Amino acid sequence: MKKLFPLIALMCLFVLQGCPQPGPEPEVDTLDLIKTEYTIGAEGGALSLSFKSNLVWKASSDATWLNVDTPTKVVTTETVKVTATANTSTESRSAKVKIEAGSLTATITVKQDGVTPKIDINGQTSFTVPSDGGDVTVDVSSNVTYEVEVNADWITRNGTTFTIAPNNSESDRTAVITFKYGEISRAVSVKQNGKEKQEDPTLTISPDNKSVSYEGETFSVSVTTNQGSATGSCPESWVTVSGTSITVAANESTESRTAVVTFTAGSLSKTLTISQEGKPDTPPTPEPYIRVDSERFDLPSAGAAIITINVESNVEYHVEIADDTWVTEGENGRFNIAANESEDDRSTTITFSAGDETAIVIIHQPGKTVTPPTPEDPVLINAGEATFSVPSEGKDIEVKVQSNVEYDVLYDAEWITKVSTKSVKDETIIFRVDPNKDGARTAAITFKYNDELYFTVTVVQAEYVPPVIEDAYLRISPQEVTVEPEGKAVDIMIDTNLEEDEYSIYIPGSVDWITKETIANGIRIIIAENSTQSSRTATISFRSDELDNDVKLTVSQKGVVPPAEDPFDIGPDLSKYGTANCYVVTKAGDYSFDASVMGNGSDGYFWDGQGSYFNLWPLSSNATSFYDSSNRTKKPVKVFVIWDDNGVVKDVEFDKDNMRVSFTATGNKGNALIGVYSSEAKTKDDNCRWSWHIWCTDAPQTTTIVGEQATQEVEFVLMDRNVGATSANPEDGEATYGFWYQWGRKDPLKMYHNIFFDEKQAQKSLEHSVNHPTYMYKVNIKTTEWFNNSTSSLATVCADLWGNPQWMLCSTSNPHPQSSRMSELRKTIYDPCPPGWMVPPEGTWALVNKKYDVEVVDNGLYIFDSFYPFAGFGSISNEGAPENNRGNGWYGHIGFHDEFGAGRYDRVMQVWTNCTGKASYWWPNPDHPYLHAPDMYGAINISSQLWLGHFDDVNDQSYFESDYSHIRQRAIPVRCMKIHSEQ
Repeated sequence: MKKLFPLIALMCLFVLQGCPQPGPEPEVDTLDLIKTEYTIGAEGGALSLSFKSNLVWKASSDATWLNVDTPTKVVTTETVKVTATANTSTESRSAKVKIEAGSLTATITVKQDGVTPKIDINGQTSFTVPSDGGDVTVDVSSNVTYEVEVNADWITRNGTTFTIAPNNSESDRTAVITFKYGEISRAVSVKQNGKEKQEDPTLTISPDNKSVSYEGETFSVSVTTNQGSATGSCPESWVTVSGTSITVAANESTESRTAVVTFTAGSLSKTLTISQEGKPDTPPTPEPYIRVDSERFDLPSAGAAIITINVESNVEYHVEIADDTWVTEGENGRFNIAANESEDDRSTTITFSAGDETAIVIIHQPGKTVTPPTPEDPVLINAGEATFSVPSEGKDIEVKVQSNVEYDVLYDAEWITKVSTKSVKDETIIFRVDPNKDGARTAAITFKYNDELYFTVTVVQAEYVPPVIEDAYLRISPQEVTVEPEGKAVDIMIDTNLEEDEYSIYIPGSVDWITKETIANGIRIIIAENSTQSSRTATISFRSDELDNDVKLTVSQKGVVPPAEDPFDIGPDLSKYGTANCYVVTKAGDYSFDASVMGNGSDGYFWDGQGSYFNLWPLSSNATSFYDSSNRTKKPVKVFVIWDDNGVVKDVEFDKDNMRVSFTATGNKGNALIGVYSSEAKTKDDNCRWSWHIWCTDAPQTTTIVGEQATQEVEFVLMDRNVGATSANPEDGEATYGFWYQWGRKDPLKMYHNIFFDEKQAQKSLEHSVNHPTYMYKVNIKTTEWFNNSTSSLATVCADLWGNPQWMLCSTSNPHPQSSRMSELRKTIYDPCPPGWMVPPEGTWALVNKKYDVEVVDNGLYIFDSFYPFAGFGSISNEGAPENNRGNGWYGHIGFHDEFGAGRYDRVMQVWTNCTGKASYWWPNPDHPYLHAPDMYGAINISSQLWLGHFDDVNDQSYFESDYSHIRQRAIPVRCMKIHSEQ
């Protein structure tokens, strides 16, 4: 047996090795997008696009303005970095980024906003002009082509300069100049004084304020008076007044200074305030200029000539000759003038220009003399300057000679050379003065005919001063940059006298969230997204051996702001900050609320034509017809859970002494309706005294939309979901729908077939709807309401049930009896929203067409950043409909199908507002002349006066309309608005 055991073991080993083992399942190729669409601001910058793939992939963009920074890579979870250039247009644009992984492809859309149109008035927005008129210039900057409107015919326009005609009236007059683009307008006012009466003494000076640079200046003051003459004086030694000319000496101090010059005429006096800046530590960059030493040349004869125009400029300029048929340009500022063979005089201009700077020289040449005059006595005279001052760098000088004899030119300075030749005529002789590399020097040039007929000119040349070597500098703007967590691209401008290879830009190696690229006159730094809650800072250094110190750029980026605390988690007392008909519960635990108050009690209101009633018990003194006399005396003593759709509450109890309802929230998401009852009630189906909606969900977030209230733009803060919805994520389907509400009722109606206990005609008071919170009431065709009697007082005030009765369209035969209340906006005791929230007013979505893009998706639509699901609405036929048509008129959410095959309308959405209850709808109808089958969906009702139609491929369009109404019998979802502090 000992020998047999090893043999058996060996055989087992062979058997095991010979059995094939199952191999791993082959991996499936994947390419999944995390998000299909991204948006970036007009300023452009870097953006990360995320997806998942297990293949080698590559990415490409179909737009030149969107660059893919990481075109290919192999990993499991990927981020494609793209960079968008700035969008300088006011129009938005989009691009497609294509991801290719093996045989799989996917497309990501990147949208970029356009820049906001702007018109800015940078200088004065009001001008006062004297009666004799004048010009005013408006400093306007804009990124759009704007229109200009002037509401006065005494103002004429030339660009942004406006000419004001004289005012011959003694009355002042005003006008407005308006710069407009679309809804943007900027106004500038112009006031012109009336003509002064001559008999009154007058003294005016212009200007009355003068700013002077530290270098000093001489300027003239315009002084007008009917008192003879005016005398000016100033006590400051650095200001000299000579008549109307004022000279301000240079300010050698770095401190600014002020002086007052007083002009006196008779009994009148006016002052001129002079403000002079201090001398800067670093001399400012000089303003561009072009100057010529002579603005006109009147040639002494009709013969040929050469003139020299000395030009001083600190910019590179262009020379243009108006008539180059007889004036041509030579070298070193010389111009050749051809002989005038005509007997007519002629003139032309030579223009030196650089940008807005110009200098013009006029050349005048007389016509040819037919019969030259007979020379009389010999003439040799200097027709120009006697002394020439020449800078050390040298220049050409022109000596103007008038002569009728042959003369000699004598000079003994080797640094002076005669350039042009002479002749017996009026002429200009040019001498070239060489550069001086030594001290100041003087020379004489003599023009001689004989010992009695000669003249001499003197040339004085300045000493040589070595040029000042400018210190190396490098300046950047801005020096500090702070950006939001999402990152952006920022342009840094560089001003330097260094060459590009003489300095470097250093980003620390540890800073991997900043990259740079070169742009004209600077660099662009690209700051990546900061996904952490911590802020971060980096220093970029600009370095050069020519600089004493590095130039530093500080870049700071904020961290992600952590999500706000749950505003609905206020502790176990849900009514701590006010009562309501709905309470939001965001976590498991024990809770209670005050059940002695109807809705929001005395903070709200209810009116049925007779009075108000707010308390369940004890009864308020002004209680009226809300309850009948028997019900008023019956105190609530018990509690029932009327319905609970997901086991969200348990251990529900009622403290009848303190009138409080308590319960335990299980932590499940869903909704429940809890009611209190009098002692006669046996089950939840008996008459309920009042009921409350318990909404168990994660904390609703907020979104802001700009709407309209009383013709003014107002920001409305809305919840991100319908009342009763347990999710705002479109992918969660029915969890985003919420509940239906008939107009003005406080209790939610679940939107699934057979949820209603009964379908009834409404009674004559609201009592019946409160006692039976699950009833769905049929339409009364006389009033289109859920009231059963057209003579009921409630039929005239139906708009009051949810607050603002403005624009009430209830019953045309029963106008509202209290017109003074038509502008109110208040939460009522029937409002279905939680504490601090209310049904929004009609103007909430009034500006959607103007301000927002509406994006329609499969299961709803987006307005700005908020999702609105296609949640359907309910409407039950009036009495007389066949019993088997129960559910007829229901417009269901996506996937809704009732057992009778009625009401299968795929894309229908509405949201009530608290004004009129207006809405509208279409339905699929192949025979309708304006609607197209087979993919025609019902209009999507957004609010009281807005609807959006989503048509088929033939008429692919999405838009809002505001001219349709909806009867208030229908049951429609509600989206709550945060109550403003003043409401």
